[in-house]
Order: sequence, then structure tokens, then C-alpha cells
Amino acid sequence: MIVKSNALKTFIALTDQTPRDGYFVDAAGVLMASATVAPFGVITDGGAVGGLTTAAVSAGGYRGTLRVKLKASGAGSIAVGTALILVNDGTVKATAGASGSVIVATALEAGVDGELIEAVLMQPVIIPA
Repeated sequence: MIVKSNALKTFIALTDQTPRDGYFVDAAGVLMASATVAPFGVITDGGAVGGLTTAAVSAGGYRGTLRVKLKASGAGSIAVGTALILVNDGTVKATAGASGSVIVATALEAGVDGELIEAVLMQPVIIPA
């Protein structure tokens, strides 16, 4: 029996997440504060404090594409097909290959620092040491 046709999770927003669409969150719906831990998902519809925030689940089951937020400064050269790694503020940047980094998505369009770009989620992969 199918419960949901798309892997989306709703959280009560503990902080204002209305400007945070495209940011990665942990299992409690809090913005990621670590770049070396696999995220739970990415915000698709951020809510105000006490409101509802919806996130697409990173572990699979989300059909389609979504937008992810590029790091405000130093996101690197983002082209179609670029593997994107998590940054410690919930944004992403171009893969640098550093051990312990977490690959979370693949870019489906080019982008520059601070932009929301179309991407496809992937099962988070931690780059080994």
C-alpha cells in the first residue's frame, strides 16, 4: 500500500525558514550545521516560526527535481552535472574532493554564488578518507 507518492516530510519550524527553500536540514528540520554529516532532506517550502516547513527526503523516494541553495561565497564553478557537497550552513558547493565531505545532489543547471539552482537529490555519500 502506498502511503505517499513522494518522500516529503513536514516539520514545525523552530526558526524562520521562509527564506530557506533549497537549504538542507537534519531529521529535526533544523538547518545543517555540519558539512560532514549526511542531511535528512532539503527544504522545499519553508515556514515561519511555529509554522510548517516541508522537506524532500534525501535518502530517496523524492520524484523529480528541486532547487538547492548555492553557498553565498566560494560555491565554485557549477555546471550541469556538477556533484554538489554540503556546506556547514545547509547550502551546497562544487565538489572539492575533500575527505569527509558529503555529496548530496547533482546540478541540472549552471549557477553562481548564492543562487537557487535546479538539481536532483541523491542518497548522501560521504567521501572516504
